[in-house]
Amino acid sequence: MYVVIALLIVAGAIVAALADVDTDHLFGWVTPILTAAFSFGFAAKAFWSHRGESKFWGTLASLAIAHAAMFFLVISPTWRWNPLLVAIVGIPELFVLLVALGLVLKASPDRNKAEQH
Repeated sequence: MYVVIALLIVAGAIVAALADVDTDHLFGWVTPILTAAFSFGFAAKAFWSHRGESKFWGTLASLAIAHAAMFFLVISPTWRWNPLLVAIVGIPELFVLLVALGLVLKASPDRNKAEQH
């Protein structure tokens, strides 16, 4: 899985370089995507045993919409490109995701399963 993600990042960088994409515009999208990948990836992994439940996917989808709204409606475009937002926004967002999934699913994260991988 990590190899596929790394290949997609490299492919995206190559396409952006060949297409002569404006770096300001590119980072305006890369930072929110990396933040979502960090936050939602860890939260989904923590509750992966509930992947068969519609509440799991509904909660993730609702919070993904909130994530997009926050990045594109609340955070100023002059700040959106800043890679520090991955940590500044991503860590609190991960906490919110874990709490929300725990409350909706009435469960705790799958710690034993996460430690085995």
